[in-house]
Amino acid sequence: MSEDYADQAPERPQAPARVIPVEDVVEAIKVLASHTGSSRAALTKFFKKKLDIGEGEDISISLKRALDQGVKAGTITQERQSFKVKGLEFPPPPETTVISEVLTPPANGASEKVKKGHTVEVAYEGACSMHTRHACATLHSCSSALRPGRLLEGGTVFDSAESFSFEVGGGEVIRGWDQGVIGMRCGEKRRLTIPPKLGYGKRGSPPEVPPDATLVFDITLIALSE
Repeated sequence: MSEDYADQAPERPQAPARVIPVEDVVEAIKVLASHTGSSRAALTKFFKKKLDIGEGEDISISLKRALDQGVKAGTITQERQSFKVKGLEFPPPPETTVISEVLTPPANGASEKVKKGHTVEVAYEGACSMHTRHACATLHSCSSALRPGRLLEGGTVFDSAESFSFEVGGGEVIRGWDQGVIGMRCGEKRRLTIPPKLGYGKRGSPPEVPPDATLVFDITLIALSE
């Protein structure tokens, strides 16, 4: 026997590939409870922690196989890169949710609803009255009033304007507004309670809005257009 051969360490037997059952994946999705669904990355992190899997062990193939089986069997649904348990929905976390309360219903319950991409006009102050039928037909217009934005803590007013327009979902306003006006109809008045994460966040907007402030807006839609 040569000296080089004698110095070689015996090869360790390769550990069998870890199998992740579909049932375990379903349970993991329930535990993660994400309203947008669980990604492969989130599920991988979950199983590595639960099963105490080392950094060198790859479970991607086993996880993909289980997900494919679940989707094929109809117990798991896939939307892009996210996976959900069929028939099970989770609410979004409070820190990313606008609380919307209808104060006044729309004048016409069959009129068009605000959706992403619409340009909407709101007013911070003003009387509520309908424009002409022609204007409503072309611009879905109606006069409205919006009480000035205020802080939940102490009710301090920090913002007001006679008229303001923005594109919904266009990143022109705080995310709480983009989210809160969706589904509104002409003449409808809502109270939007906006958490810091969808408002001005940890930085606030000095000097008017302090860090981590919850905002409240009473908003009535004036007009919307494509």
